[in-house]
Amino acid sequence: MLSRRQISVQRDNLVSICRISVKALIDYACLNTHVDDGCEEFINFCAAFEHLVSHRLRPNQKKVWLPRPGPPAPRHFWDVLLDTQSRANSLYFQSCVPNIDAIESFKSPQAKLRAFFRVALMEKRLSDYIMWVLDHQLVLRDMWNIRPQNDEAMIARHAQYSQALT
Repeated sequence: MLSRRQISVQRDNLVSICRISVKALIDYACLNTHVDDGCEEFINFCAAFEHLVSHRLRPNQKKVWLPRPGPPAPRHFWDVLLDTQSRANSLYFQSCVPNIDAIESFKSPQAKLRAFFRVALMEKRLSDYIMWVLDHQLVLRDMWNIRPQNDEAMIARHAQYSQALT
């Protein structure tokens, strides 16, 4: 088990790496007119961002009668997006996530997540998608191990989440 300080250091390192990859991608885009899938800066950005959003993600916890022995199956940020898309009444996720999920050539959640990054960047809505997830505390609490400080905060967040859905 990692201490809070170690987790904080890991998080700070991931943010720094992501910041560096974003700056490198912006510099490359300013110098060159075309950024494609083979661009090294773009590949580094996708890898850094994937690690950032998957940091300390809670593993899948399916309700079963007899649990499987061993560690729980790892969860990917793609699972978070699918769950968010099913919860969201807004049109944010209705266009992008179901289309990527329907593509049969993408087998792994990691490939689907990378396709989501590409589509969201082409739509210029990646920041909107991430801000929607960050604004909904119940989604964050369910997917990561984020716990409110007291019961009143949990009730307030649940009420805020249900208001946002209506």
